[in-house]
Amino acid sequence: MSGEAMDTEPKTLEGLLRELNTLRERVRVLEASASARHQTEEALRQQGERLQALIANSLDDVAVLNSDGTVRFHSPSMGQVLGYSPDQQSLGSNALDFLHPDERPMAEEILTQVRAKPGVPFSFEMRARHADGTWHTMEVVLKNLIDDPSVGGILASFRDITERKLGEEARIRHAAALARAEELHRSRQRIVTVQESVRRDIAQQLHGSVQNRLILIMHRLTELERSAPTPETAAAMKDLRQRIEEIVDGYVRPISHRLYPSILRRGLVVALESLADQFEDTLPIEMNLDPELQKLERSAPRTIPEPVRLAAYRIAEEALTNAVKHAGGKPTTIELALFSHGWLRLVVQDSGPGFDPQRVETGLGTLAMQDYAEVVGGSCLIRSSEGSGTAVIATLPLSVPDALLPPKTLPSE
Repeated sequence: MSGEAMDTEPKTLEGLLRELNTLRERVRVLEASASARHQTEEALRQQGERLQALIANSLDDVAVLNSDGTVRFHSPSMGQVLGYSPDQQSLGSNALDFLHPDERPMAEEILTQVRAKPGVPFSFEMRARHADGTWHTMEVVLKNLIDDPSVGGILASFRDITERKLGEEARIRHAAALARAEELHRSRQRIVTVQESVRRDIAQQLHGSVQNRLILIMHRLTELERSAPTPETAAAMKDLRQRIEEIVDGYVRPISHRLYPSILRRGLVVALESLADQFEDTLPIEMNLDPELQKLERSAPRTIPEPVRLAAYRIAEEALTNAVKHAGGKPTTIELALFSHGWLRLVVQDSGPGFDPQRVETGLGTLAMQDYAEVVGGSCLIRSSEGSGTAVIATLPLSVPDALLPPKTLPSE
């Protein structure tokens, strides 16, 4: 008996030790599981706090709506989006009541489509009433999650895009203004181009057909004068020939030249000198011409493109005409020089009484000078003050697009 008891006791002790180890292992596993669960719960808590903070401070307002549009839940950010205080954000109100009356029918139609298509997002823009009474443009996204037990309604997000829309509208207006300005520039360019084309055609007709026919008549009258049967007839023929010669020299050629200055073929410097000679009887003019430009044009008269030569000539012509009208025959200076790289500057300065540009309406002559300059990509400024005379300053490029170059050359002199 005692021997059997001695054999049984060690076995029972070993069993107890094994059970003890097993319990220790189970405790360790439970402790590890509890720690993991605690960590998971802490992570979920932190994630929930972050999500709540994001919703509360979001630029979007998040809401859950019933199928008829009544509000079941809305985020605290509604105050930031539409300016409503907590006591104004009562649940149970209908989201459609915040919309502009003109846009509510469309919103109701969209809500019907949302109800019919669960899980499909619908995006649109609507005007909503801000707490201050103004209408703000909202970007709205609706998604039917009524069957989702975690939501149980229509998820709605609202973002105020008023500033973005105003910016877009401003950009559109700016683009439209630029387009109108560009179209105006092209229109002015077409007007100037057509005007000069008509002038050139008339000048060619006067210089060519009309003048040549008159010269032929003059030669015929000379022949008739020589063979006239009586001195009286010869004298009449001579008088008629002289009258026609006066018309050619006094009217046809000057008008042809004024219509289109063919002397521009010889260069801008020569053309401006010729223009100054035309005003010498009414206006003392001093010429200050860039020696480098003179040398350049002597070797290559067409260094300056024809449209630029013509623009400079027309501007100088209008400025001198104004000097005759307003400067009372006082000295006037014409300056022409290369300016910077690839630019030409023309200045016509008179010694007249001047004027206050703020008090004088811009005339057609000034607009015409500006048109000529702008058509070739330059500018023309008028500077004047009372008692200090008037300066016309044109800055013109030495190169122009091929589209501005004329299809044919200037008429010969």
